[in-house]
Amino acid sequence: MTQAKLNVMICASQKNHRHFIKCVQKICKEKKYSIIYAPYKPQGRLLKKFIDSLPDANIILMDVTPEELKDSKGKSYYLTNQGVLIEFGHIIALEEYYKLLYIFCENDKKGKTHPYVREETITDYSKSNLRGKILGKISDRIEKMPAEQIESRKIIKSFKEKVLRI
Repeated sequence: MTQAKLNVMICASQKNHRHFIKCVQKICKEKKYSIIYAPYKPQGRLLKKFIDSLPDANIILMDVTPEELKDSKGKSYYLTNQGVLIEFGHIIALEEYYKLLYIFCENDKKGKTHPYVREETITDYSKSNLRGKILGKISDRIEKMPAEQIESRKIIKSFKEKVLRI
């Protein structure tokens, strides 16, 4: 099988998900995939850049691992990066992008994710198995791409036939 041309979008906190971001970067470099959105390189308004880049994505890899914070009494609470949640909301509002989305969360914090993110859609990982899990999701996405292209061609062909009859 020839290597697929893939545009990989990363949605992750540059502060809290460095391991995730570096893992995706390394995979993309090795496989010659493009990273079309990189939160670690702020350029202008990130949300606008995200929205403008979304149509170019073939796959979206998102880390929703919440950060553990402590209040003044030492009680722990967990906070998911607000920017990532905004991006998640935008993606799920548009069905054609939701099918491109693969969500990740560190094993020990999966039960602490924001209720906005449905736990059943999350792939849990540890630092030692993250690479394999990301590669598995990329392979899954690449396998789905030809079927989607065939379906798109059928829709376009049907549309052309209708237009030509008019």
